[in-house]
Amino acid sequence: MSKVSIIKCTDYNKDRVYSAVKQSVDYLGGIEKYIKKGERVLIKPNLLSMKTPDKAVTTHPEVLRAVIRLVKEAGATPFVGDSPGGKMTGYSGSFRKLANPDQYWQETGMKAVCGEEGAEIVSFETGGSEVFELKNRKHVKTLRLSKTALSFDSIIDVPKLKTHGMVLFTGAIKNLFGCVSGLTKAEYHKQAVHPEAFSRMLVDIFSIVKPKLGIFDAVEAMDGNGPSSGRVKKVGVILASADCVALDTVGSMVLGFKSAKEISAIRLAGEQGLGESDISKIEIEGEKLESVVQKDFIKPSNAALRNMSPIVGVLLNKFFWVYPKINEAKCAVCRVCVDNCPVKAINIKTKYPSVDRKKCIKCMCCHELCTYDAIDIDLSFLAGKIYRTG
Repeated sequence: MSKVSIIKCTDYNKDRVYSAVKQSVDYLGGIEKYIKKGERVLIKPNLLSMKTPDKAVTTHPEVLRAVIRLVKEAGATPFVGDSPGGKMTGYSGSFRKLANPDQYWQETGMKAVCGEEGAEIVSFETGGSEVFELKNRKHVKTLRLSKTALSFDSIIDVPKLKTHGMVLFTGAIKNLFGCVSGLTKAEYHKQAVHPEAFSRMLVDIFSIVKPKLGIFDAVEAMDGNGPSSGRVKKVGVILASADCVALDTVGSMVLGFKSAKEISAIRLAGEQGLGESDISKIEIEGEKLESVVQKDFIKPSNAALRNMSPIVGVLLNKFFWVYPKINEAKCAVCRVCVDNCPVKAINIKTKYPSVDRKKCIKCMCCHELCTYDAIDIDLSFLAGKIYRTG
């Protein structure tokens, strides 16, 4: 039976986080059960964008520190790596400029922790890609994953507990999309427009990467319109499991989803035998699940459309729609939305960007990547009514 540990952790105090992370892994048999002496171990946090830890967008640096220490205690060598979302774009005041990957690590607080703990940061943007041809796939038929990410003896997946505008939930499975380097991510969004197709692609990546261990940063989480502009919530737990499907199953329910099978990636991974998605078959250690489930959960605005078939979506599009919308009061005209739209549906024709709804595929990449939280979610009357009532 798959096992998931849930450990209380009230804040990001260094000692409390380390104690909670260690205890969560000890419930699973200890770090030595998964990481062997002499191994090169990749720790894969969530490095979505250049936002400070208090925004709850990225894995908190103190959780990263705790995992680095556990790896070293096992006699292994820790490395830390990820590929941020979209083009690497930075800011100087209100002006856009090209960003060095180092800026992402620095702004999120992870660079300082890696320096203090002696963990090398590796780039997924260099070193080339390994190609995987997928059988019986209608949308993404070929995957190109970072050779660097795949070069380690073991991988520890360290996601942030959040909602996601396109696929509803981002956890251990979704976090491995960061093993796709550079602008290839945008290509996959174009190929897998419907959330079900995109989720299947995420599961295919997960089946290749195969992390040894997953550790959820859920001290502070995000609901509403995550993964970057939602509501920050104090959940106060660390979760861990050797089964990342089971970890996502429990994590999604902690956040507030009534059933993990609302999340296509979890359901598909369970159906493919990649892990346990049935909560009744998962053993919980530490805190009781019902004691940490969030009661005032807010789903993403796009949840109303999530399970609608593409055909039905076309038929109802006139009355039932969800689109990104530029909030001009917040917009700094940094062009991140323009540069990162997979289908070039955003352009600047006047002073501010605007969304061409005829081209928009509703992937919500613009909403996900905007540093200024200047992308709102615009709902039709019918979609808004369903969202507010359900």
